[in-house]
Amino acid sequence: MKVHAQHVAANGSAPRKEPVTSFLIGLAGRTAHVRIETRARNAVTLLWPDAAQTRVRKGSIGPGPDALRFGPHTLRLLRAALGTGIDARPSRDAGSYLCNYLSWRAIEAVGRGDGLRVASFVHIPLLARDDTARTRGSSRITLDQLVDAGEAMLLEMVKLTRQTARSS
Repeated sequence: MKVHAQHVAANGSAPRKEPVTSFLIGLAGRTAHVRIETRARNAVTLLWPDAAQTRVRKGSIGPGPDALRFGPHTLRLLRAALGTGIDARPSRDAGSYLCNYLSWRAIEAVGRGDGLRVASFVHIPLLARDDTARTRGSSRITLDQLVDAGEAMLLEMVKLTRQTARSS
């Protein structure tokens, strides 16, 4: 606290912290399981305009390869989620709009090596309306199940971030 207070007194503001981990979460309303994204495609949809109602003229995010991979740490996130008993699966399709774009930019940021060390994107399904456990024939995930899986994946992200910090 003393060092922080001295920095604020000397500089007039708190020190700026850059994120070193990005754990992105998106809603996948048409799947009943958690999806751990493993890659992003260098593609944007030409079907829908953006929030400013602008339509893109080319179908790629930018120059570069057709796809970028998050890396082998996605398997560790998958194992962490599965360890809680939730239905989780790897995914090669982060979507065709915002989720894919955010995934692409996060992977790019890690690749630049200028701060962000670990990134991942997880799609979650719609939750069951009540807090009942999954019954036979029902594949809805409850909030409690999702919280347990999310906590396990976040703890794994913390471990991964610490490991990359030590190795750099």
